[in-house]
Amino acid sequence: MCVRSAVGEIEVPVTITADIMPGVVSLPHGYWQANANALTDPKVLDDSGNAVLNGIRVTVALRTG
Repeated sequence: MCVRSAVGEIEVPVTITADIMPGVVSLPHGYWQANANALTDPKVLDDSGNAVLNGIRVTVALRTG
């Protein structure tokens, strides 16, 4: 599946589970198949000036083409 944010996308396998709330995507830290940093926008900072690494709006879709 393709996980896409406003600034990038990654290709990852997806498992749907009742353990995660509907509408929530969890990409574990250190997931070696894909770099979640590709989804973060370095221009978006939290109140302390750090990059926002959680709570990133994404879409999940089948890869086309």
